[in-house]
Amino acid sequence: MVRPNGEAFQVGALVLVGAALFYALMMITARRYGAREHLWAMLFYMTCVPLLVTALTLPWVWQTPQPWHWVGFFASGILGVAATAFITLAFRFAPAAIAAPFDYTAMLWAVLLGWWFWGEMPDLWVWVGSALIMGSGLAVAYHDRRTTLKRRPTA
Repeated sequence: MVRPNGEAFQVGALVLVGAALFYALMMITARRYGAREHLWAMLFYMTCVPLLVTALTLPWVWQTPQPWHWVGFFASGILGVAATAFITLAFRFAPAAIAAPFDYTAMLWAVLLGWWFWGEMPDLWVWVGSALIMGSGLAVAYHDRRTTLKRRPTA
């Protein structure tokens, strides 16, 4: 979807790949430690680590916010923590192969909101890449469901 060729390949593409990697690690951590760790402790670390990492970039990108920006900051903070809490709970209580396909709807929302707010129209490769990612996730979930049903004892 990023198409790492000449002009399309930028540092932002590496940031997205890194974000996807760390997001996957966050979900694996939620699954592994979720039953033993308190939800608010997990949310604290999931919020503070990215905050500290992105704070390192401030000397190069800082712009003083306008007063009305603070409404957006506050709303994105509340909604971000809520979303992270619900996703963490989903991965805590459901197998990753079942919870992950629901998380793929984020791609559809990203495309819809990108079109709505910024007028970005995805090209063919974005649709192909999205379909490939979502299709493979659904195939894994289907396979996991079938193998779980086969292992279940019959009465």
